[in-house]
Amino acid sequence: MIIICFILGLMLIALGVVAEIAWLGFLFGSVVGVVLVLIFAPVLFLAPFLFLATPGIAMLGGCNSK
Repeated sequence: MIIICFILGLMLIALGVVAEIAWLGFLFGSVVGVVLVLIFAPVLFLAPFLFLATPGIAMLGGCNSK
């Protein structure tokens, strides 16, 4: 069970990194998008990574405590 938890945590982190690269590519590909995000919501630059990698990191921490 610990191995499955560890693998799922790593998969979520990897998915977060891939989504972040795609998101940054989309933003920097559209000049209007990057300007709007920069002005109104700079935290959105890291949104995909934060939403996917944070549960993955928590899952890795939870695997050790079981």
